[in-house]
Amino acid sequence: MARRPLLTAFARLIGEMLTGEGFQTAPDGLRWWLRSDLGDFAVIDVQAARGLAGPENCFVNVAAVPGPRYDFLRWLNPANDTGEAPGTVHWAWRDRVKQPGEPWLALTDKTAVGTVGQFVLERLADPYLPLLRSFFDRDVLLTELAKKPATNQARLCRSAFLAEAGDAAGADAALGPVEHDDENLARYRSWLHEYAAAHAA
Repeated sequence: MARRPLLTAFARLIGEMLTGEGFQTAPDGLRWWLRSDLGDFAVIDVQAARGLAGPENCFVNVAAVPGPRYDFLRWLNPANDTGEAPGTVHWAWRDRVKQPGEPWLALTDKTAVGTVGQFVLERLADPYLPLLRSFFDRDVLLTELAKKPATNQARLCRSAFLAEAGDAAGADAALGPVEHDDENLARYRSWLHEYAAAHAA
């Protein structure tokens, strides 16, 4: 399918900023990532809002993806493998750059590309890039994830970090009890054991 020209111009603006900040660019030119020394990722993408009539609507997603989470998702389903870096869909933490009162970013014409683009660049500069970089400190990320206990992300990430360190017992304890009928967490525990064994040497 042909690339929409306004979306392309919009993504180019974002990409110029992010590559200047050290981000790598995916082949499609719509996704960028920064990798920490521990192998965790800050990921930003432009997502086309398909199916909506009118202008070229889109979203800008920002996400923190710990390396072990990406490893788990690829273990769970090879279709989750997006290459050397994950997408925002693999998030442990995610948000969207939003204009006040608007459900999406509307690229109606070249002028809107510049106006909306400037708004997004300002929001990326503050607060999102500093926030994403702060999440490379895993304790900071875990503290943020703990604010939303219903997602289980703090529990899952903490146990994965311990497994990555080769500590199977610690990973088990961090995951905690698993109900006998909770197939998802049972599968996750199985992966934790494999992951810890692979990293124990």
